Amino acid sequence: MSSGQRIRLEAYARLGRGKKHAKWQPVSLCIYKNYPRVKVYDERCDGCGDCVEVCPEKILHIEDGKVRVEDVEECSLCSDCVKACRKEPKAIEVSWDKNSFILTLESTGVLDPKRIFLEAINIFNKKAESFIRCLEEIEEPGENG
Repeated sequence: MSSGQRIRLEAYARLGRGKKHAKWQPVSLCIYKNYPRVKVYDERCDGCGDCVEVCPEKILHIEDGKVRVEDVEECSLCSDCVKACRKEPKAIEVSWDKNSFILTLESTGVLDPKRIFLEAINIFNKKAESFIRCLEEIEEPGENG
């Protein structure tokens, strides 16, 4: 721009939700996975290291001749380590905690992830309350005839 020139800008801001249009979504990634449990039975394990070599997430290592689990949250639950174990019964077991999961939420930068999560909980609670009200409005069979 040259000296003395100006720009005139007229803008409108609208509040929207991602449900109406994707441009209002504050989340770029939201996934969950089961919380892994990896159990190594020391009495069965001979420390051969076959399971350590095949683990794609590299959460297994050998320490004092035994296989140890490090950073279990990185486990992808593929069970490659169980398949690689030559012992019978298996010296390693992979499962998941039925009462826990790992949630990954990545923001686009518009809102803080904590705020996004709390807003989602509030929306869920409102929908649950609405559902309960609808159920209460349904007449029981046998009432009014």
